[in-house]
Amino acid sequence: RHLLKEGASKVVVVDGRAAGLGSSHADRARLLRSADAEGDATWSRRNAESLAAFEGIEAQAGRRFFTRCGALIVGPNEWVARAKGAAERAGAGGSLAEVSNVAERWPFLAPVEGCRAALFDGNAGYIEPLAMIEAFHAAASAGEPSSGALEVVPGVAAKVAAGEVELESGVRLTADHVVVCGGPLSRSLLAGSGGEAAQLLGGKGALRVSRRTVALLEVSEGTAAGMLAAMPTIKYAYNLPAAGGEGASGGEQSRVESGSVYILPPVRYPERGGRLFVKLGGGPNDFFKADELESREAVDTWLDSEGDAASAASLERVLRLLMPTVPFLGEAESKACVTTLAPSGDVEVAHAPGGGLSAVSACQGKGAGPADAIGREVARALTLRAKGKTADRGSDRG
Repeated sequence: RHLLKEGASKVVVVDGRAAGLGSSHADRARLLRSADAEGDATWSRRNAESLAAFEGIEAQAGRRFFTRCGALIVGPNEWVARAKGAAERAGAGGSLAEVSNVAERWPFLAPVEGCRAALFDGNAGYIEPLAMIEAFHAAASAGEPSSGALEVVPGVAAKVAAGEVELESGVRLTADHVVVCGGPLSRSLLAGSGGEAAQLLGGKGALRVSRRTVALLEVSEGTAAGMLAAMPTIKYAYNLPAAGGEGASGGEQSRVESGSVYILPPVRYPERGGRLFVKLGGGPNDFFKADELESREAVDTWLDSEGDAASAASLERVLRLLMPTVPFLGEAESKACVTTLAPSGDVEVAHAPGGGLSAVSACQGKGAGPADAIGREVARALTLRAKGKTADRGSDRG
């Protein structure tokens, strides 16, 4: 969509999920709020820009994907203040309000001792990722006077090169420029393509991929419509390691993840019998070995699984302690997810020296919600590069 706005005559999207490829975004809810959990003003800006754009995108596309339910951040004073400061530096602090008594406003919550600070963002909420992608495509088509400016092709890329993509079906697609956005599968695709493509993501340890487990706890229709009707999304830092300690070995993202969870209000999962679940994730990163990313097998196997049972059990304990009066139905169910991380803590855009091929990677575990803002940045960077200029972004290299 943003490439078309920048002047591209046609954009072809190769949709691997439509061809049966596993993906982390095949989910029903991802949260988004302006205040970044790691205190990064750049990510806070992206979050705020995307939140502000959703209404217009939904109107242009004629379909909804965003639910505004508010977002709550609960944890130690210093951590909450840092997140608030990041949003304020990004010019997105206007919707934030400090909460003096969490349990009074949301009686079903019982944060542990030490989590005395809380911040509420009334403009925040959650997206449905697959519906958002469909809306992006619909909005892109609606915004173009010429039909066919956007083409979505179901298929799995087998090999890429400057200006060319070969699908597993044998079909070859050609273009002025190829952009690889394969998440955890980018490494194997680029490595298997050889040539300049194999060098795009740097050395084997430059891009790290983490196994993540999501827990789903079912609630009844009555509970969802009753005691949890006003439940916001939640980021809950219940046991943050000290900065520079063992939990910080993977950077600030890993430190915060290891001692916190994110929680979604009740969301309906049609693929699970239409039942309602409170979803949560978090905990220590579990990185794939670099060699495992040279082929698709390890990631595909993980995404086909239900995640790690011990991680799911740990998440369930955290949620039941935080929400002790909520009558969850049965034990937690689980599913697998992955995140991609770079040392920079930011999205990485790399370009082949000879031109015609770029790769975008490193969602940092928080790239779904602000995808619109990220897409705008990347489209602008690619357009400027095509004109012989350089985008003003530290993560643009090549």
